[in-house]
Amino acid sequence: MRYASVTDRLAGLGGAKWALHYRARAMKAAGHEIIELTIGEPDVPTPARLIEAATRSMASGRTGYSNGRGEPGVVAALAARYSARRGREFARDQIMCLPGTQTVLYAVLRAMAEAGDEVLIGDPMYATYEGLIAQTGAVAVRVPLRPEHGFRMNVADVAARITPRSRVLFLNTPHNPTGAVLRPDDIRALGALAREHDLWILSDEVYEDLVFPNVPFTSPLDLPDLAERTVVASSISKSHAAPGFRSGWCVGPADFCTRLLPLSETMLFGSQPFIGDLTELAGSMSARPVCPVRTSPKASSTATRWP
Repeated sequence: MRYASVTDRLAGLGGAKWALHYRARAMKAAGHEIIELTIGEPDVPTPARLIEAATRSMASGRTGYSNGRGEPGVVAALAARYSARRGREFARDQIMCLPGTQTVLYAVLRAMAEAGDEVLIGDPMYATYEGLIAQTGAVAVRVPLRPEHGFRMNVADVAARITPRSRVLFLNTPHNPTGAVLRPDDIRALGALAREHDLWILSDEVYEDLVFPNVPFTSPLDLPDLAERTVVASSISKSHAAPGFRSGWCVGPADFCTRLLPLSETMLFGSQPFIGDLTELAGSMSARPVCPVRTSPKASSTATRWP
């Protein structure tokens, strides 16, 4: 039988790639002391308020179809959140809700790149990034994240790898697995390079809330001159210890979201209303921290929350 070429591009990047992860889980269950540096699953439980909210929402009948953009309440909450945090107005038509950051990145990359294109990506990288890029037909161009630069992406290393086929600069800050957080100067320099070469900037910011108080978080969305080319992906998986709910979103130009909507609807038809309800609630849970940041015995801190 004949198979689509995407199955060849992704061969070996699926279940087999998780063998080490499953082995580590088995060793942990057997009593071995294991430090997981794999999928970034929170080691604290999902807040009871979110579980209760999901239960109430399902019991009230919020289990039907939704629209492809997301439930109005959560879209409005996300627009308000990003407007407050980024210091400029974000409209509802700049938001798209999808099931988890992984799905967001899949769809966004599908809308940005295709066969013959190149995506610039930091190396080391999160385990699924290679497959996310490969599914589009584009090629991942690895940019070394060097210890002498604090594992932050260096603009000279990116510039040296740009070709006429470059289409996307794929950022991850705070970074998995190194923990590096891009600084304002890094973002400005990388943004200038993206403007010069007409690149999309895709920024996975799922760990935005998990930074120490003395480490400021900076996003390409902070810079208005990057607005037309920046798309940010995030979710409640890390910030609210709720990876199983698969609630994610992207924020970007209104035209990009309009073009992405038919792709999202073709893939998913729409997200679940009760997931939108609990995500909207998560946005109001700033009164108490949800995910403690694990530190050395001599230091302790907690993650910040949505405004």
